[in-house]
Parts: sequence; structure tokens; C-alpha cells
Amino acid sequence: MFFKLSKITKKKHIQFHTINFSNHIDKSNPFKEIYDANPKKFKKKYNNNLNFKKIPDYEKILKKYKFNFKFFILEKVSLKNQRINSYWKNKYSKKILQIKTAILFIDCRK
Repeated sequence: MFFKLSKITKKKHIQFHTINFSNHIDKSNPFKEIYDANPKKFKKKYNNNLNFKKIPDYEKILKKYKFNFKFFILEKVSLKNQRINSYWKNKYSKKILQIKTAILFIDCRK
């Protein structure tokens, strides 16, 4: 997506993207079952197309394509009673896993 975006974006504009990192199945429990297992099990059970990317993954991609960007965290959810599978523990901090919604600001005005 960002490769295509880097090719088609015009100079001198800004973009805002809202990113929802939740499970998209339960608004009252946005991380229900998403962190209990690895992504393959979640995808198989719910037959969905979540990409499971978190802010560090997006940052890596955006840097690769030389975007000038900033993330603004809109909402975090406590993971106090949430079981977290080793897949997630090994890949991200709890601080990152708590993020439910963020705004991605891309500045193409340079």
C-alpha cells in the first residue's frame, strides 16, 4: 500500500489516516482473542483480513519509502486481564499492544 502511495502522491499535501488496531469483532472488548494466540489462529477462526501490523511495523515501512510522518495515539485499552501469547510478547511491548486507535499524519509538503 505505501509503495503505491509513494508513487501516486503529489507533492505539497498532507494526509491523515485513522488506524484501528482492534479485533473488529467486539467493541466492548477490542482485543478479545486477538492477543490470546498467534495471528494465524485468529484469522482461521474469524476468516478475516486483519493485517496485524502495529505502529513499529508501519514506521518501518514509512521510513523505507522516505515518508515524513508522525503518529498520534487516540485511544489505549488496558491489557490488565488480557492473556498475551508469546508471539505478541516477543514482538511488541505492552505499551504498543494497548493502542487501539491512532492517527497517522503524513506530510508531503517538502
